Amino acid sequence: MMVEKGRTKVLFSGAPKSRNLDHYPRPNWKLAEKTHGRALPMVFYESVRGCPYRCSFCNYPYLFDDRKFRHKSALKIADDWLHYASHGVEYVTCLDSLFTMPKKRLLELCQILISEGSPLKWICYARADDLSDVETCELMREAGCIQVQIGLESGSQQQLDNMNKKCTVAQNQQ
Repeated sequence: MMVEKGRTKVLFSGAPKSRNLDHYPRPNWKLAEKTHGRALPMVFYESVRGCPYRCSFCNYPYLFDDRKFRHKSALKIADDWLHYASHGVEYVTCLDSLFTMPKKRLLELCQILISEGSPLKWICYARADDLSDVETCELMREAGCIQVQIGLESGSQQQLDNMNKKCTVAQNQQ
């Protein structure tokens, strides 16, 4: 559906019924390379849509009138990343606010990247409580993760509760 607001046209496509994003084609970064006239050592990647949390300060889950958390499978992500690596990409920056969710997918992706000998280095975002066990962090590092951006909104449990963060100060410290 399209709505005209003055000289602006707004297109509403709606949210897909499926929670699986594997059917979307891999972004073609060769087009950007052609435009800029050089190879790109880093590409940006999105593997999830939505968020399973409802932190009171964040409008992300409501921006697109979409309350479902959808994601690509570990196999799809690995296939995309290994394709990029075979074309000279060295780094992947994950744009997802919660790349480490679901955890089962993260662990499967890391295992695939390790078993395939992926040369990629990657960066992602995570909640502190998603990385509370050392084994997960070590597996991510072995799979090529070189940086994790962690959101620590407050050191006060009362403030975290007020934000509806669904985590504790102790989890963030760990």
